[in-house]
Amino acid sequence: MKTFKSFFAFFLVSILVLSVNSCKKENSEELGSFQGVLEKDVQVFKDLINAQGEGVQIVDFRSADDFAAGHIPGAINIPATYQNTQSNNSFFCEEILRLLDKTKPVFLYGKKTDISLGKIVAGRVSKIGFEHARTCFFEGGFEAWKAAFPDEVER
Repeated sequence: MKTFKSFFAFFLVSILVLSVNSCKKENSEELGSFQGVLEKDVQVFKDLINAQGEGVQIVDFRSADDFAAGHIPGAINIPATYQNTQSNNSFFCEEILRLLDKTKPVFLYGKKTDISLGKIVAGRVSKIGFEHARTCFFEGGFEAWKAAFPDEVER
């Protein structure tokens, strides 16, 4: 009986591990892979934006309320959540396609706690046809921008 319980427990754990790994693979393929640049330094991010001149597209993927409280000058707000970036939810992709030019670079930012969501957003942007555009975001999110450049916050 003890051997049967051990075998059964091993069997259940094996199924669970295989299921989790399968889901991870499906989700990463579904969301697209992050093909851009994760900048750790907000100054480098700013320099990259400035180097683009008029062709820059800056997407703030925080909530509309956060965006209204302050954002990087020239940014557009396309709120992203883990739910609305899924392939079965077309709102996020429709907004990206409606508001952005596929031939121009895309710069993304959110909250400082949104690094994993930022990677998903960047992956989705790449997957829906912006694969040749440079997609870049930085650690620290808008909080880092506001701390480094308090005079360059638009409301």
